[in-house]
Amino acid sequence: MRRVDFGYFVRPGAETARGVDRLEPVLGYLVEHPRGAVLLDTGMGSHPYVEKHYRPRRVSLDAALGAIGKRRDDVTAVVNCHLHVDHCGNNPGLAGRPIFVQANELAAARQDENYTLPELVDAPGLVYEELSGDGEVAEGILVLATPDQAWVRRLVELDPRRVYFAHDHAVWTPG
Repeated sequence: MRRVDFGYFVRPGAETARGVDRLEPVLGYLVEHPRGAVLLDTGMGSHPYVEKHYRPRRVSLDAALGAIGKRRDDVTAVVNCHLHVDHCGNNPGLAGRPIFVQANELAAARQDENYTLPELVDAPGLVYEELSGDGEVAEGILVLATPDQAWVRRLVELDPRRVYFAHDHAVWTPG
């Protein structure tokens, strides 16, 4: 698995617990698989509101993949943890590949115009594979649904060697 650095944005203090602006990395992960590379999250989308409110510094999809020696054509599938603008921003550039996402997440993104950028979710050629709960998207690649705190117990039961995060460079190495 390789970390993919898509840049960062500045979360305004009004959205943080401490009331202070916070720099947040936008990270994805590329999992090498015998059937091709699976990209977990695709970076940050662009919109005038996003530019003004979050002041992002983006790394393009091609540059981010190039930094780890990969190309867009190497990506055979995408998994979006959710469909906020900072997780699905380059989905339109990966049209034709299956995009795995929770069914309730896709429904929320399509029903609430303030949830994300509709043009990122319903761009031409996007092919969604909807999950309802945990699901194996390729042999050995398990996606956990995280709608409530029960996922933490499930994660611990799986006894992972490492856990990576979308907005933190830290890596959790349990027990």
